[in-house]
Amino acid sequence: RAAVIHLLFNSLGAVIFAIGGFIFFSIYKNIALGTMNAVEISIFHTFFNITNTAILFPFSKQLVKLSGMIVKEDKEDEDKVENTGLELIMQHLDSRILESPAFAVETAIHEVVHMGEFTLDNVKLAMDTLISKNKEDVDKIFANEKIINKMQNSLTEYLIKVDNLSLNEEQKLLISNLFYTVSDIERAGDHAENLAENATVLIEGNLKFSDMAIEELKKMSDEVYNALYNAIEARKTGDLEFVRKVSKYEDNVDNLEAELREKHISRLSKGECVPESGIYFLEIISNLERIADHATNIAGYIKKEI
Repeated sequence: RAAVIHLLFNSLGAVIFAIGGFIFFSIYKNIALGTMNAVEISIFHTFFNITNTAILFPFSKQLVKLSGMIVKEDKEDEDKVENTGLELIMQHLDSRILESPAFAVETAIHEVVHMGEFTLDNVKLAMDTLISKNKEDVDKIFANEKIINKMQNSLTEYLIKVDNLSLNEEQKLLISNLFYTVSDIERAGDHAENLAENATVLIEGNLKFSDMAIEELKKMSDEVYNALYNAIEARKTGDLEFVRKVSKYEDNVDNLEAELREKHISRLSKGECVPESGIYFLEIISNLERIADHATNIAGYIKKEI
């Protein structure tokens, strides 16, 4: 596609300069009869590229789109893109690492954190999709969830191997907690998938939430995101401060879940909200609350280690 864009750039530039040159030399015929030396050709080539870039830059998105139409992405390429996150983990879980237990443990932590960050991005995308109702994002969430499940399988197999090494008690506890952490991260990913399924129903059924409900979802989503983000940071750094933050955000989420449930039921009883969409609102806040619970679990493992 890059080669196609380069070809289009030069071809369009040649057409533009051919037309411009024809008009210019029709007016100034004496210039057309002149000759050019090597330096002048070089200067003209530079002028051609700069001018062509200035002319075509506003149409860069169209050039990219056109290149995609000319060079279509096949299924194999799509699979490669989708499995990028998994490949990053697999290339780091080299069996030779197992020769050094301490290094193997550190690698395990790093890759579990990587899985957590990948899942965090998917959770954020799921939250945003509930508001934007972008069907393409829904499909991406489902694709990412498949990668998360593969990550879980790969990391679980690796952790089993590390657990069979000669580890001290501290390392044994850490590996045990990483098993649980991987499971909690995967469960958080499942709830992101549930949110995407809710978004699909809302999109296909053309169901809408009230402005008040949307603001409430945004507020709760922010608290949930912060809880999971700090849990992953706690796993990455081992810092107790992040653990404390998770506890604070999780308390906020619990309070919000109870508060929003009560407010929403009140809106339903007053006829201020559509019953069909109201059911999904309650499902959404329930899934958000469960994500925060898994963040608390992750932080709790680190607290035990400290």
